[in-house]
Amino acid sequence: MTHHIWKFKGAYLPSQEWIEPAFVTISLQFNVVSVSSECSQNIEKNIDAYLLPGFVNAHCHAFQYSMAGQAERADAKDIGQDDFWTWRQTMYGLAESMTPDLLFKAASRCYELMLRHGITRVTEFHYLHHQPGGLRYKRQTEMAEQLLSAAESVGINLTMVPVYYQQNSLDGSILHIQKRFRFEHFNDYMSYLNELQTVAAGFSNAIVGSGAHSLRAVGADICKEIFHNQKFPGPRHIHAAEQKAEVSSCIKYLQTTPIKWLLDNTSLDENCHIVHATHATKDELAGLVEAQANVVLCPSTEANLGDGFFDLEHFRNMGGSFSIGTDSCVGMSLFEELRWLDYGLRLQKEKRVVLARDQELDSAKYLFKQMIVSGRGAGGLKNRDDWFATGLPLDATLIDPSFGNLQNLSVKDRIAHLIYCGDISAIKGTIVSGKLKII
Repeated sequence: MTHHIWKFKGAYLPSQEWIEPAFVTISLQFNVVSVSSECSQNIEKNIDAYLLPGFVNAHCHAFQYSMAGQAERADAKDIGQDDFWTWRQTMYGLAESMTPDLLFKAASRCYELMLRHGITRVTEFHYLHHQPGGLRYKRQTEMAEQLLSAAESVGINLTMVPVYYQQNSLDGSILHIQKRFRFEHFNDYMSYLNELQTVAAGFSNAIVGSGAHSLRAVGADICKEIFHNQKFPGPRHIHAAEQKAEVSSCIKYLQTTPIKWLLDNTSLDENCHIVHATHATKDELAGLVEAQANVVLCPSTEANLGDGFFDLEHFRNMGGSFSIGTDSCVGMSLFEELRWLDYGLRLQKEKRVVLARDQELDSAKYLFKQMIVSGRGAGGLKNRDDWFATGLPLDATLIDPSFGNLQNLSVKDRIAHLIYCGDISAIKGTIVSGKLKII
């Protein structure tokens, strides 16, 4: 036998068309050879499921899943005053307590749930680098290794984005807890990245990116070095303009907003991913589109933290590219993330199907393609647009054909049914690098 042939009930292709049935030919290394509606050879597996591209979670802090539900109670004296910055104190308490063993357990729980939701690759925005107080571990990549090991044990692909962190704000101050996140010098960060590249090579389909936690936490000079650095070809990520206070701080110390500063002082391109961009102006969004940079939206977390609402309508009109992340992991369903991204805009506009345009009248198809294509970019994957390209590892999400009303719908309405009605019960399993897992 020189290859495997698996038959599925149907498959959703990069052309945004369905084929039924779908025969997937994969190599002995479990890379895609072809996806076709016809086959004259013997079938090895017959799987009663629809084949979708593997979902990609473009932004995650896995350790924060351990506090989901623990920061939803206000102190009596602070009713009506709770915000991102008070939530951050609870999160810092959790971060202080994380040992390597606890991080492995927390990430394993988190990644397993993602896999159940059809996510086959997660991009981990990592800043728990050192011991409490800032001392290095004997192996400086110890905490990152726990995340890689957790992903390997669960069976999900991982893109590690260890980010530079230096200070609390642009005034140069530092909190004690933040010393755990901090690199003293840029060369320390580069040494860390080099070591992590070597370590990650020993794990299945791991990718290493780079980035800055945020402009406020890094400072202008270091941020320039990170985003001009071409030694690491992986994706580059940064939080920017999530909170109004962050924007105000940048204006105070740098005389401009964080996104405007990035546009004016770094070479943003299609490999750069701006997380949140909640308070970006229309001109800044236009600049990101012109630079071909991507935005990573995390609707559940942004809502949970009271960040604000991204200007999706104008970004859509400009041709902007966005992916979806679970961030603090209060929500894991990418169907739900997309659904509420759209619903938030509908509530603002008091209209329906507001994302439809002449070039794409189906809002569900538009949302799904953004999640997949831009998500693959955020995870450092090649062939962003062609998710079943020959030679790629077979990563796929399996949809239960008996879910909801799928059996009674025309093919043109399947994606919409999943996005606007879908939940975890729609997911029958995943295929990660050719490994089939029926849930």
